[in-house]
Amino acid sequence: MVTTRFGDQLVGGAENLARALGMHAAAAGMDVEFATTCAADNERWSNTLPAGESTEGGLTVRRFRVSPRAVRRHGELHARLMRDGTLGTLDEADFLGTSVWSADMQRFIDDEGGGYDAIMFTPYLFGTTIFGAQSWPERTIVIPCLHDEPDAHLPAIQAVLRRVSGLMFNARGEQRLAERLLGPVRGSVVGMGFDPPQGDPGPGLGDGSPYFVYAGRLEQGKRVHMAAQMFADYARRRDPALRLMLIGRGSWRPPDDLRPFVQHVGYLDEQAKRGALAGARALINPSVLESFSIVLLEAWLEGTPGVVAAGSEVMRDHCEDSGGGIAYANQVEFDAALDRVIGDPAGAREMGEAGRAYVVDQYSWPRVMERFEAAVDVVASSS
Repeated sequence: MVTTRFGDQLVGGAENLARALGMHAAAAGMDVEFATTCAADNERWSNTLPAGESTEGGLTVRRFRVSPRAVRRHGELHARLMRDGTLGTLDEADFLGTSVWSADMQRFIDDEGGGYDAIMFTPYLFGTTIFGAQSWPERTIVIPCLHDEPDAHLPAIQAVLRRVSGLMFNARGEQRLAERLLGPVRGSVVGMGFDPPQGDPGPGLGDGSPYFVYAGRLEQGKRVHMAAQMFADYARRRDPALRLMLIGRGSWRPPDDLRPFVQHVGYLDEQAKRGALAGARALINPSVLESFSIVLLEAWLEGTPGVVAAGSEVMRDHCEDSGGGIAYANQVEFDAALDRVIGDPAGAREMGEAGRAYVVDQYSWPRVMERFEAAVDVVASSS
């Protein structure tokens, strides 16, 4: 399994997904190793961890140094891609060539990849995947964690995804997106598994006043700033005692005019996060770039409903299939969703319990590992 980063305290859905799949696959008797970089953060990508082989969580982990890259040039091209939705052929090559990549890791994959039954890369949009997946495409699976963003429309990226042996998706909505972008694809929905939470989740946040929670990366790409503004507008008009608690790491902070209603909590360990989710009126997830939304399913396991961006096909599917949440497309619908959660506590609890039942039925680890092993067997038997 090849990831950009590896660790047990990362704020990154793709990395956490890969680590969880790898650990459960190893527990099921599969021989799993990881190749990753020496980076610990996804902003500077500095080589802060030592290169070499280690054992972490019972898994063999090989770390390789991130190669020097033209960060400014990459940022300029990314800004243009976000603005224009496309790049010329030469600039596209330059954009991919300045992405996060490791020459040492590439050499390892080139030299040793033939000895593995299957090689998995995640996520799709880094050079570690785009270049690494071309070494042994006949035994390569990509877990793309695909979003409908300009990167996914680049011809070179699409060519790589079409060429590999298979794609492994987190949800039906992600697979449908891949089919719209790539045409017919070889792949299946696997997702990530969850263990039913054990014991009391612990205390919630604050002084007992009603609150909602956002959990994830604190950056504008996740639209946390939009959720904060919409929530503050709602609280000013409805109930100034309401709070939105922001859990996670990242550079975005609520500006002064929002701080009476929006509070930065920061990183919480898993037990503290459980308490925060369980004590919330609802989880608010404003992101439209979701291939799965781990935190939505974590909230459901605590019996907490979700209020999610309708622009995320994946989360919209989850809510429709489970009955565990409400999707909003604008301020009016956002207000109505919060009115419903606050005004009908019994109905909100029913939504949360419906979400919990959905996770247990569809995303228990035994169900997920059945799908995972079947997907790997298809590649391993043909490589």
